[in-house]
Amino acid sequence: MSKCEFELSCHHNDTCGLTGSAAFFASIPGSFVLINGPLWCYFYAMKYIDDESSRAARCISCTGTSPSSLVYGTEKEILRGLSRIQSQGSAERVFLESNCSTGLIGDDVKGIAEEFGGPWPVYTMDSGGLKGSFEKGFARAFLRVVEEMKEGSTVPASVNVLGLSEVYLKGREEGN
Repeated sequence: MSKCEFELSCHHNDTCGLTGSAAFFASIPGSFVLINGPLWCYFYAMKYIDDESSRAARCISCTGTSPSSLVYGTEKEILRGLSRIQSQGSAERVFLESNCSTGLIGDDVKGIAEEFGGPWPVYTMDSGGLKGSFEKGFARAFLRVVEEMKEGSTVPASVNVLGLSEVYLKGREEGN
């Protein structure tokens, strides 16, 4: 694909939900994102996110599924991706998100992550473009995190702000 075609794809159409959810997850310190899908989805998301977030290249990786794994399942690729994150030794939590094609396979992604048994919680989510645009992916990721939050102690006269990242303010791709 020529640079011109890539620019048209990336900057004049809605960016997919996977990119939005990866941007949200990557903005949380200590978080790692594992995109369960082909490298194309990873590079598409990174093109968008890495421009604004210097941390993205260190905390977002991809399973790099092959065409055969779209038939036989992505378990081997997921386990390999989680092992790479574990070997880095600095993750506090992992967000494992499936793209459009791997989301259609029907793998028990949560079960595969539990089978791995890493030292951190793994949050799973189907977040391909079939699930919406960047904004919808960002919002769904936010809600996914809120679902898992544990109620903690209250600090008087304080405000907890969660949900904004440097990538979300990019604006160029926002339709509104």
